[in-house]
Amino acid sequence: MITSSDKLLLEAFMKMETPPDFQGGIKFENEIFIDSLIGLVNRLLKKKPPTTDEINIHKPNSEDKKRFSKILSNSNENLIYYNLIKICFLILEKYSVV
Repeated sequence: MITSSDKLLLEAFMKMETPPDFQGGIKFENEIFIDSLIGLVNRLLKKKPPTTDEINIHKPNSEDKKRFSKILSNSNENLIYYNLIKICFLILEKYSVV
C-alpha cells in the first residue's frame, strides 16, 4: 500500500503545471516523456502499479537528461519540476511489480 507521503509527492507532481520551458524546444519529445510519466503515476495512484520494465522504458535516458539540463537553470520552477520527476520515478520503482 502506498504511503501517504508518497501519495502526496505524486499528487504534487500531477497538480503542478508543466513549466513552459519543458514545453518548448524539442516540444514533442518533452511532451511524450511527461505524458508517459503522468500515465505511470496515474496507474500507481489507482492502485495498479506498473511493472519494472514499463518504468525502465520511460525513465530519463542520457539524451533526456542532457535536454533537461539545458533548461534547469532558467528558473526555480524548472528545477522543482525536474526534481519532482526524479522523485516520481523513485516512488514508481518502490511500488513496481515484476
